[in-house]
Amino acid sequence: MPTAKELRKLWDQRIKDECKARGLRFVGGSGFQADAVYLSVFSASRWATKGEAVPRWRWTATIKPLVLDEILWAAFMPDEDLGGPLKRLNLRVNGWFAVDGLDVGSGFVEVPDPAQPGTAVAAMLDEFERARSEFVAAHPDVATYLKAAQSLPAEQAGWPRNRLREILSLIAVGDRDAAGALADAELAEGEHGPMSGPRGSVFELLSVSCKPADVQAEYWEKVKPTHRLTLVSGTSGQFTVTLAAGRERDGSFDRRLRKFNGRDDFALILTPIGDEDTYLQAAGSGPDRITVEIRKPGGQQWGVESVRYVVGRPGSAGSALDQPIELPTSTQMVSATEVFDADEAAALFTDFYRRGSIPETCALRPAEGWTADGTNVDLR
Repeated sequence: MPTAKELRKLWDQRIKDECKARGLRFVGGSGFQADAVYLSVFSASRWATKGEAVPRWRWTATIKPLVLDEILWAAFMPDEDLGGPLKRLNLRVNGWFAVDGLDVGSGFVEVPDPAQPGTAVAAMLDEFERARSEFVAAHPDVATYLKAAQSLPAEQAGWPRNRLREILSLIAVGDRDAAGALADAELAEGEHGPMSGPRGSVFELLSVSCKPADVQAEYWEKVKPTHRLTLVSGTSGQFTVTLAAGRERDGSFDRRLRKFNGRDDFALILTPIGDEDTYLQAAGSGPDRITVEIRKPGGQQWGVESVRYVVGRPGSAGSALDQPIELPTSTQMVSATEVFDADEAAALFTDFYRRGSIPETCALRPAEGWTADGTNVDLR
């Protein structure tokens, strides 16, 4: 009896051969067929059921208009080079950023002898071709496809992947107002779609793409990157992302600060783009053992042009530096009033991010200064 690994390889090869024999292409374990309007995808997998007497395989048929992925890519990742027609076709089948096809058929076949997949594979592909032909005959264009997409049961229609398909189909038939309204409604409910990237969430970007040119220009100005956020880990180094202060979803710092443990994630640095001499940074040995520092212009009384301060609560000046913050390469000694938890530190980051400063009531203990030529001056 073949091993499970050998059976999987046998079935994969048989499915691939049968797909090709019927004129289907094959990529990533799926067979597919493209015509002038649609991409149809065949998938099959072993369907294990506890206590089953006879093994079964399950097949599925999904269909989507080719244009849907083009609309998605134009809004979501316009600057990406997705290659030529063949590569783009493959990306529609197994790419990370692709629209899920509408399920138009599925079923099971029994496999009395798993080592003989031929009959079962042929039966599954017969059913796939039947389901595909019937759907295309009843829905020959994108307009009729949209009606099918909008006919899903209510409990399924609101699934993010189904909403995405509906929004894109509305755009494809030219109803950008309805598409934008549907995307806006999802966003109002706190749903941003099944994918997101540096430019925003998919529902957000599709909503913007449906708006007039002046609204789009205003949006892109609002979300222009304004800050760099760097997370420092003792085990995996530094990781930097850009943020835009005009984005409502950016600026949620508490999640990162709560991960501090003094070994892995232990520092967070927020720097305005174009102003390297100003930043807010936090370092911590735990989510309730965090020290916060700010660097900003000033310090002429000490003969410097900018100063790094340790931030403390109001009235903390002169407190003993008797609280250790253990970090991978050093131990920082601060006062009890200079130790923050993740929520308190996040509030300071949010203030700095939104307004460019922290509350004036915070105590600032000078630690280090820089002269105009970049010379460091110890101010402790």
